Amino acid sequence: MEMHIICYWLTKNFYVTPGGVHADGKTANRLITFQDGSYLELIAFVDDDPKNKEGHWWGEKKLGIIDFAFTTDEDAKTHYEGLSKRLAGSEGSISYAPPKAGGRKREDGQELKWEVTFPNDVKRGQLPFFCHDVTPRTLRVPSAPENIEHPSKVYGVKSLTLVLPKERCIELVKQYPVILSIDSAAQAPKTAALPVNNVHPVKDTPGSTLYVRYPADGEDELEKLVAEQGVVLTDLVLGGFDSISKQKLDVQEGLGGIFLEA
Repeated sequence: MEMHIICYWLTKNFYVTPGGVHADGKTANRLITFQDGSYLELIAFVDDDPKNKEGHWWGEKKLGIIDFAFTTDEDAKTHYEGLSKRLAGSEGSISYAPPKAGGRKREDGQELKWEVTFPNDVKRGQLPFFCHDVTPRTLRVPSAPENIEHPSKVYGVKSLTLVLPKERCIELVKQYPVILSIDSAAQAPKTAALPVNNVHPVKDTPGSTLYVRYPADGEDELEKLVAEQGVVLTDLVLGGFDSISKQKLDVQEGLGGIFLEA
């Protein structure tokens, strides 16, 4: 099964790398990989079959940015043990499930294997999951020039904004530094701007930032959407080499979107 890309704005701005069907047979993907080692995963349910959506962690998600993941230099087991220990010693009730095996077969037949670590008892997208490769990462996330040099001159992810209900945001802001194993001293008590390390830092570019906040006064439409969905992932800002002001790349109307900024 091949996943077809029909969005002109995608092929205009990016080289889209072939993907494949996941091991469960329910989803297929293609990737947009970047010089900083990050990537966008374009994912779809096979044949758009409702049966493939039943019970799937992304089955009820609407079109758009639905989730996000990080990786670390450790293997999945070592990372999970450290993460669990940090969370157990914190004030919150957040926990993560043990790593579970995942995989897919590329269109050329190459088998890919990884392990994913998901948070327990939260709406998907409120907290990150973690993905650790078992087979070499470059097999899954190609980094050859033809994969990472895009027409739009994008080098990677500059920032992502995560919007939560106010009380949930205040709760999770305390847990995010624990989950990401970073210093929380500089964070505001109710919102956060969290630095994220890149897999491959790109010279003379800023690092990535994850913003966690709740709707501000006057953001009525956003507040309503957050209340309905439990989380809105918005304003994915990609960094570009060209000196340009912030511009919207995707053509979807509504809140947020995918932006390019020097």
